[in-house]
Amino acid sequence: MPKDWIPLFTNANDRSNEGIMHKTLPVFSAQFHPEAHCGPSDTEFLFDTFLDACEKNVKTVEGLVFPSRKPAVPKPSVKKVLLLGSGGTSIGQAGEFDYSGAQAIKALKQEGLEVILMNPNIASVQTNVNERAGKADKVFFLPVTPAFVEEIIKKEVRSKRRLERSDSKSTYYLPT
Repeated sequence: MPKDWIPLFTNANDRSNEGIMHKTLPVFSAQFHPEAHCGPSDTEFLFDTFLDACEKNVKTVEGLVFPSRKPAVPKPSVKKVLLLGSGGTSIGQAGEFDYSGAQAIKALKQEGLEVILMNPNIASVQTNVNERAGKADKVFFLPVTPAFVEEIIKKEVRSKRRLERSDSKSTYYLPT
């Protein structure tokens, strides 16, 4: 980082720099990863800060007013994850769900978690069990229904601990 610049944003997932700000001048820039909130609403405050600085003819960094950021949510202490697959049921259908599920498996494996995939579609990237990196540890080719999900949970969780659900609608953490 050049000597007159400081980080403005740091990605909470991979700690990469996503924004810089000059130490004395009212100059800043940000470039966010695509997994940020859809659309500009999550960073709308940057535009508001810029417009406010222009309207007030701000000359120094002290004149910039950024809202405070919420602290990062702590990572759950889990070792095993049940991922409910949602790949398409026919060729060309819902490819974005299959891709996102495959990326979720890859990311979870990089975090050192055991990934159990439940997906009724045998023709998806998620369910590919060849020797590629990022494959699930276990794959169940079953319909994603409450009854089948409950059976997998009973099979995979030996304790009486509760099932924890993430913010995502399709990822369940199985405490071990």
